Amino acid sequence: MTKTLTGYRQLTDEEIDVINSLTDIGTILQEMLDDLKEWKTVDQRWLAIARTDFQVAFMEVNRAISSPSKF
Repeated sequence: MTKTLTGYRQLTDEEIDVINSLTDIGTILQEMLDDLKEWKTVDQRWLAIARTDFQVAFMEVNRAISSPSKF
């Protein structure tokens, strides 16, 4: 039985693979940012801004692929 999310169209296997790859990349990036948080020489304010910007970018590309019909 195939389930779908409300407001989303049925995704292709290729689209799901790309989203899963982006999730893997996001995990690696998150680990790198976590490591940088321990560096005393890194400006933590800019690091926090970068983290937020990366989160937004990953959300945007996921939405671009999944093309939800709802707000």
